[in-house]
Amino acid sequence: MPTYKINERLMIDVEDNPPPKDVFMPVGYNREPKDGLKHYRKFYTDELENVKEVMPNKPFLEEQIFRMKQESAGLFGGGSDDSKDNVSVDAGKFKGLVKVYRKDMREARMKKIEEGFKMLETSIGEAYEAQINEKMDFDWNLLNDPKNVECYVEMRNYLKKAGLDKLKIHEYMANYNFAKQLSERLKTLVKAKARIYVLEGFNFA
Repeated sequence: MPTYKINERLMIDVEDNPPPKDVFMPVGYNREPKDGLKHYRKFYTDELENVKEVMPNKPFLEEQIFRMKQESAGLFGGGSDDSKDNVSVDAGKFKGLVKVYRKDMREARMKKIEEGFKMLETSIGEAYEAQINEKMDFDWNLLNDPKNVECYVEMRNYLKKAGLDKLKIHEYMANYNFAKQLSERLKTLVKAKARIYVLEGFNFA
């Protein structure tokens, strides 16, 4: 959210230290400093799955898609029916999450993983207390909030104090929670409007 200060020359409120325009896009407008309507949205110039800050590891299955094309076909098709004249042409990529599982086995596995995380949290707390001689004041429930990415930085700092950061526990937990949250979000139905413009013509030359 933007902050404001008085411009002594113009005697009006002006925004103080706005973020760089090449990284953040302003959304909304404040008629008064206290309106709370204007905020900034960070945008990325690459696919989100390629941005380590957003997705530590690529979560999607990615497969190349090919189509067959007759090499000897003319402008209006035709050509030889011989399969030897067909060549494969790159037609794009398939990206998605594909999971095949038995419901009972998956539920048992997820329960076992959650129990393992609880044991891990207890072990980390005990190790931290043994090394630092004070209790680890960290709220593990913050890891379930997909918007709170700073909690992993905070957890890493605690692990570093206890000499456990080289185990990269925070990275493993971040990747696991992200994959779980992504699967849940992909199940959500999203409605959107799409405009398609089709232009067809002949003999433009």
